[in-house]
Amino acid sequence: KNQLHKLNLEDNPKLLEVYCSENELEELKFGKQNLQVLHCEKNHLPALDLGNVHIAEQNIKTQDSPVLFSPQIVKIEAKKVDDTQWSIDFGSCVGKENIDRISNLQFSEEVQNTGIDADGILLISAENENTANFSYDYLIGYEENDFTMEVNAEIVWNTELEENGETDDLREVSYSTDDLTCGDYKYRLDGDKATITGYTGNAS
Repeated sequence: KNQLHKLNLEDNPKLLEVYCSENELEELKFGKQNLQVLHCEKNHLPALDLGNVHIAEQNIKTQDSPVLFSPQIVKIEAKKVDDTQWSIDFGSCVGKENIDRISNLQFSEEVQNTGIDADGILLISAENENTANFSYDYLIGYEENDFTMEVNAEIVWNTELEENGETDDLREVSYSTDDLTCGDYKYRLDGDKATITGYTGNAS
């Protein structure tokens, strides 16, 4: 066991056996390779692409499987949207082009979800954040077989609401008797109220 987080084997075409189970891997890449053995289960891989990897059929049919890639254990961030909803960006986890490889998405009972949209965003709400978790299957693209990798996810809750940059600038000063500027506009602040007092740009 080691502390490697990424392992790129694309430039090792003569590689025959890979044993990297129970490590800290978050990314594992292969090139066009003919393997006899691949053991990479119990890492932190949210996705895996074996589209260019070939393993001899007689090896696959042996009792001791030469291909072991499940389960994976990952941490996935949920960002706070409002008081009741959180968003998970699967596009940043597996790539937007790979969203359709995700299937069998299952949440613990206390989690409600909207399903993954076309951009890879999933909205969820949870009654008890401490026990909320989920899992999914990921199609690894191994030859023409429908092999999927089981991924068990722990949710990391990000409680900070994202703010618009211009709004943050306005909130730096809560009260002003002098004109402030934002782009071509002049304004004054009184608490959380902004009043436009002038325009310095060219009128169209």
